[in-house]
Amino acid sequence: MKSVILTGGTGLIGNAILRELISQKKKVLMASSTKGLISQHPLLSIVPFNLSEPKLKKDLLIEMQKCEGVIHCAAIRPSSRKPMEMAKLYADNVAGSANLMAAAIEFDVPSFIYLSGVNLFSSDLTLLDESAVPEPRDLYLLAKWVGEQTSNLLNSKSNTSFLNLRVSAPYGPNWKNKAVIPLFLEKTLNNEPITLLGTGKREQVFTYVDDIANATMLGLQKKLSGTYNLAGNQTVNMQQLASAVIKAVPKTKSEIIYTGQSDPNEDQKRIVPINKIKDECGWEPKTSLFEGVQKMVREINSPQSPFYFQS
Repeated sequence: MKSVILTGGTGLIGNAILRELISQKKKVLMASSTKGLISQHPLLSIVPFNLSEPKLKKDLLIEMQKCEGVIHCAAIRPSSRKPMEMAKLYADNVAGSANLMAAAIEFDVPSFIYLSGVNLFSSDLTLLDESAVPEPRDLYLLAKWVGEQTSNLLNSKSNTSFLNLRVSAPYGPNWKNKAVIPLFLEKTLNNEPITLLGTGKREQVFTYVDDIANATMLGLQKKLSGTYNLAGNQTVNMQQLASAVIKAVPKTKSEIIYTGQSDPNEDQKRIVPINKIKDECGWEPKTSLFEGVQKMVREINSPQSPFYFQS
């Protein structure tokens, strides 16, 4: 059985992809920088992988010679905004991703999927289709764009199909970063008020991780190449989001409170078309925002059995 190599499998998106791969009976080699991980599933193996290391581990290279594809979710995220640290983060993310892509080409890996995001664009830009030109606001996002560009160039010069998936505001269980939905949910579970700036009309398009995982599997199966947007099935403002989170937590005493302070992004509107992947591949998101938040609540109350543990 050919394996699928997955980096970043302990993260928000990577964990959902890992669960989808195993649910489809795929053998998975999870390449992770998290130390002490031990597999608890017969289809899962784990090897060390770090974007900052100049060479890939031998076990990873051996598996790459016989794998079905590589799904690259890993990225070193900033712990501070100090210029020197951001510069090193940029260099490691770019070089580490390029090393992985180069190895995929060397061993004729059929499919390489690179997870990116629509936050590459200026906040002034409304229509974020695949032809829009990114304007990364920091070195972390610049590294993501360089990864996309590297993927595009290698796709035209190799036997490997390179695919970029640009995700709009992912959310779901297993979150690590304090994004808006986890923050709202945490407050609601603690019976604390959700505070909103301005009128609460700032809009965003959120994408549930299971839908992202389904699109990733589609890309792997069809050996898709190029760049595709992935986004949820509705645009919501912060007021609607807060209401959906409160509704998803029965008996909470949380309520929405307006701070009276202005929201600098009050008029921000983001339109993330998914026509390309819908028309060409038949993918559409299946999870509404309310359903996604409900799933997060259920996961908190009754966690799924993990596929690995940390010693």
